[in-house]
Order: sequence, then C-alpha cells, then structure tokens
Amino acid sequence: ELRGLAASFRDAISRLSSVNPELAYNVALHTAAFEHAAATWYTWHLSILPRLTTLAGVELGINIMINPVSPEEAAETLRSVPVQ
Repeated sequence: ELRGLAASFRDAISRLSSVNPELAYNVALHTAAFEHAAATWYTWHLSILPRLTTLAGVELGINIMINPVSPEEAAETLRSVPVQ
C-alpha cells in the first residue's frame, strides 16, 4: 500500500509541476483524531493543497479557502499531462 501511495503521490506532483512549474503547494497528512484512533471507518489520506491565489478577504476573514478552478477543469487538465 505504501508503494502505491508513493507512486500516486509522485504522479500527482509530477502532473501539477508539468502544468505549472512555479506552483506552490502544501501537503497534509490526515490522521484520525485521538477519539477515533481505533475507528475502522477512518482511513489516513494525503491532501495536496495548491496555492493558486493570494489570500484575501474571504480566506483571511473567515478562514475559508477559495479555489477558482472547477474540479472538472482541474481533472481534465491533469489527465491530459503525460506522466513523467
């Protein structure tokens, strides 16, 4: 499973870098909260969080991040990039 995760992660970062070589991003590892540590329904996962815009009013004011790219457009763009 770890090898599969690493390959998927490398693929995603490679595609993002091909689309925008200057793209900054954060990676978050989501783990279960202490009260759910033994929960069978929770799975650890990674999130890649691209920094597409400058933080402004909504982001800073109420701590909600705005993504100006639709999921469909992002998926189409990333799928069109050959894996390196």
